[in-house]
Amino acid sequence: MITLTNVYRTYKTKRGKIDALSDINLAIDAGEFVVIQGPSGSGKTTLLWILGAMLRPSSGRVLIDDRDLYRLGIAERNRFRAQEVGFVFQASHLLAYLSLRENVRLGQLNQANPDATDRLLARLGLAERAEHRPGELSVGEQQRAALARALIKGPKLILADEPTGNLDPRNATEVLNILVEYHHEGGTVFLVTHGRDTQNLPGRTIQLHAGRLVEV
Repeated sequence: MITLTNVYRTYKTKRGKIDALSDINLAIDAGEFVVIQGPSGSGKTTLLWILGAMLRPSSGRVLIDDRDLYRLGIAERNRFRAQEVGFVFQASHLLAYLSLRENVRLGQLNQANPDATDRLLARLGLAERAEHRPGELSVGEQQRAALARALIKGPKLILADEPTGNLDPRNATEVLNILVEYHHEGGTVFLVTHGRDTQNLPGRTIQLHAGRLVEV
């Protein structure tokens, strides 16, 4: 499904060049659960942004379903991101003036389906909170709502950037269990974290340090 070949990402600063990613070569099959671990500043988020069609690599190729992601036009990349990828970040990024249900429906683009939204909220234990605004939810509920927004369109790929970073152990486990369930249903998960709370997850764990893959 995903192939990265000789991917580099370099930033220019007043002090010279910084290689955020160096010679990344990685293949991910459809339906895999891949965890990227590494300390802060190791390049994890840069790698995730590149996979999400949000950041062009300085060099190298990114193929997803045989499409060269950064040879697509802007409109095609936007369409890919909107239709095929679900994003989950450390912060939920819910809109404060919308209800939980309305926030989740944003993930459906122009195909809002109230029944599908309510079924998903019930599945994630949020049915009774559907009309609440984000400020009335716990941090764990907010993150489950963010997951619902990512899942509602049925994406092929979930990109998760430190999704449990703000959560206590119980809520972190709930969020990870939802990602595992999505994986068991055939979805592909790419999760980046600096933590060590992922040892019981399926799939494989890859170490990233100073922009380089050091263990696969």
